[in-house]
Amino acid sequence: MQRLLIEGWRGINHSFAMVNQHQILALGRCSSLQLHHRDIPFFMPNWNAKSNDAGFAEPDAQFIAGLQDIHDGEPDFSYRIAAPIPAPSLSTIPTFTHIVTEFGLDTASFSSPISSTALRDYTAHRNLVVTPSRWSRDRLLDYGFVEEGVRVVPHGVDQDVFKPMLEDTRAQIRKEFGFNPDETVFLNVGAPIWNKGMDLLLEAYGYIHQKKPQTKLIIKDGSALYGLSMDSTLKDFYTRHPALATESLIASIMLVSSNLSQFQLSQLYGMCDHYVSPYRAEGFNLPVLEAMACGVPVIVTSGGPTDDFCNGPAVSRIPSAFRRGPLKSDEDSCWLEPNVPALVDLMFSAIESRSNRAELSKAACDQSTSYTWDRVAYRLLELFGIGKNKSSAEEKSASVQGALTSSRTSRSFHIYCDGGFGNRFNGLISGLLFAEAAGIKPVVIWPRNNWCGAAFKDLFVNDFEIIERELSTYAPEKNNYHFLMTEDHLGMAVQYKSPLTLSTLVEATSYLKSNDKDVYFHTPLIPPYLPLPEVLEKIKELKFQPYILNQAREFVSTNGLLNFCGLHIRKTDFGSNAVDDNMFYEVVSNSKESKYFVCSDDEQVEARFKLLPNVFVYPKKSYVSKKIEGEWNDITLDHSGRAYPCNVERSTQSVIDAVVDWLILSESNIITSSASTFLRSALLRKKSLD
Repeated sequence: MQRLLIEGWRGINHSFAMVNQHQILALGRCSSLQLHHRDIPFFMPNWNAKSNDAGFAEPDAQFIAGLQDIHDGEPDFSYRIAAPIPAPSLSTIPTFTHIVTEFGLDTASFSSPISSTALRDYTAHRNLVVTPSRWSRDRLLDYGFVEEGVRVVPHGVDQDVFKPMLEDTRAQIRKEFGFNPDETVFLNVGAPIWNKGMDLLLEAYGYIHQKKPQTKLIIKDGSALYGLSMDSTLKDFYTRHPALATESLIASIMLVSSNLSQFQLSQLYGMCDHYVSPYRAEGFNLPVLEAMACGVPVIVTSGGPTDDFCNGPAVSRIPSAFRRGPLKSDEDSCWLEPNVPALVDLMFSAIESRSNRAELSKAACDQSTSYTWDRVAYRLLELFGIGKNKSSAEEKSASVQGALTSSRTSRSFHIYCDGGFGNRFNGLISGLLFAEAAGIKPVVIWPRNNWCGAAFKDLFVNDFEIIERELSTYAPEKNNYHFLMTEDHLGMAVQYKSPLTLSTLVEATSYLKSNDKDVYFHTPLIPPYLPLPEVLEKIKELKFQPYILNQAREFVSTNGLLNFCGLHIRKTDFGSNAVDDNMFYEVVSNSKESKYFVCSDDEQVEARFKLLPNVFVYPKKSYVSKKIEGEWNDITLDHSGRAYPCNVERSTQSVIDAVVDWLILSESNIITSSASTFLRSALLRKKSLD
């Protein structure tokens, strides 16, 4: 039994305390862990459990409150979650510090002045920094934290509490609140502070209500915690927009200022039609995830932390502009400016979508299923090293998954999915077949980075064990793995074999069984000796998210594409290997009797081909962008510090749109235009459909 000391806040409803308490409950289900808690003084002296109750059910509240400090000896691990950021630990005990930021860090973020040397102590030895989003991580890196010492562990949601309501219950609660069945109710949960974008929401809602009076807006503010009332924000809005400040508008806005239990909060979410969060800066934005778990479609700012977990048909993203500059005392702040006219359009669209409420509710709920507090606990246990064989005697050999009362085989086959979608698809299919042949449990390693901003669950519904970790995190643990990979990406100086240079599956299986360590596997290509029927069968077993499949099918059906040609024109970072689009343009324009589906990573190429009457192009929401200013083939460092002549940044939405392209392409008569893995993998899927 290993001992974990948590140092933080509990008993109140501040976001830090809520995250800490949810994690406590999840970690408390770990059979090989003994929890202890040391209370850190609240940031505000007037905060207390009576006035700012966290709202947990009584058994959970008692468990949280019952944790004691350690009074005999030292813990095996320490986890700190409070503000200001505690000073770095100089103890030999592995210490994890939860740090989250909205705009970025400054000297006031820390409990005491921090030098550049002291900053490194947060991630020295086995110490780590944990943050819940890539947006927050990037701000930490801006401040000087080293990337290999910062881990992104997204928050979760209690899906036993936050879940869709029965229709009869929902109708009854709406009736009790005085809402008519035909009214569209918008909701926002947050304090009236600038970064939450409450002023933008009020402005957009003002225009909405002017045109659509059958609307309501509920604002659950944080006045009980922060002492900040919505009154001044509303008065400012009425002053700046007197034409919108009608009696009807004022009467349509409902404020909820009292503390709510977790169950009451779930009911507040569930009775509403849409959750709207036009934030400028957030560290994660947990209410958005809670709303989705309750089956509520969301409208959120694009470009921020919600990009990590908000995708699919139940999510509408507000276009925003990235800003960087001084804010108050901080000279280097980052934030987003949401586009208010676009927000108005999205809210109008939300009203028109009422007829699809059941479908959107299911999509919102489905999107949230990957984010549970048990998954958070699992990731933390993995980072603590609980369950992994280490050199120190006190660390146990039970698996991390076993610590959460699940079972797995004694070895894991880590399928590292690297690069863009085509490379990842090939590596995933190959890894699943190798793991199956060797009788080792597969674990899909799917990092979100500049190569691919989409999470595995954004694209697929398969219930694999999924871990998000960067390649660089394997370097300190290289002695724990048996390597089957195409190259030594980070110069780890380890012995390995390449799956592409082996001759047979039997040879590969023999190599895999020659060692009892966990396997690290990577290939961007499917080895030619893997039996084609088994490859095609494994492709069939890979299940895409329904909303992605539906978009592809709807496009094919709407455009009457029964017997059509498919053309993929790879440009951007392909450099000298880029497809000659001029040549194919001439071919397509001269083949007027044939229908063509054309897809490209270059927006201008698609726009040009789209003008041809026999060409169909899927309308993307997002394209690949450049990671830095310059040319597509400028050398850049990826998230693991590897230098490549590929200046690309693929957002979540751009990857989703590319996968829709890929699905449509795989149903066409594909023209072989390049050697890209995207095209070659589409050809394989087409064969699996035949």
